[in-house]
Amino acid sequence: MFDFSIDVTVNRAKTILELMEEAAWQDTTFKYSMEYHASVPGYMVNAVRKDEVQGNDYVRNPFAFGDVEWDGNHSYWRIQIDGTSIPVGISIYQPKKGDTVTFELVIYQA
Repeated sequence: MFDFSIDVTVNRAKTILELMEEAAWQDTTFKYSMEYHASVPGYMVNAVRKDEVQGNDYVRNPFAFGDVEWDGNHSYWRIQIDGTSIPVGISIYQPKKGDTVTFELVIYQA
């Protein structure tokens, strides 16, 4: 299961993308990629990875991809603020103080 959290404290309003950049600076094992979608609008997350450090070894975990198909299934990253899906991309949405941002890999049949 792909389950981890990173706490990010900010002093001014920031987009989820900016928070993800800060999280990646705080935890260098946290990786992600994104793609611009004009229809959403904004950047959408298409992959997330959390690598591990085991002793002196750096273990690269595979990316958990959204927006791909395997075995007839499709997937995407659902991004929620306190349980409610955001209506725009991560480059636009600015969470409020105290909000919890959750990324859920949703797999569905097309």
